[in-house]
Amino acid sequence: MALERARQSLKRMRSAVLQAAMTGRLVPHSDEDAASILDQISVERRSAWQAETNKPYREPAKPATFPLSVPKHWRIASLEAITERYAKPLIRKWLTCGDALQRSSSA
Repeated sequence: MALERARQSLKRMRSAVLQAAMTGRLVPHSDEDAASILDQISVERRSAWQAETNKPYREPAKPATFPLSVPKHWRIASLEAITERYAKPLIRKWLTCGDALQRSSSA
């Protein structure tokens, strides 16, 4: 009986946490709005690109459009737009590290 009540309480708690997360009430919000944060990331990204290469800057991918309503203080962005570097160099680095780890563990 007590175990069943605990399970029901846990189910309600999970539901409440999910609801709070989806409505933007789970964590405190910054005074800075999402659009200005994304703009700042874009400026830093362009600056890092220009410091590292002579190639023309390539704008990051735009986020996919899909019918989803989000809280007014949220913004949807592509992963490429909010990461410092492109995925290919990171994946290459991870694969290289993984290969090195496999070689050292088999030695």
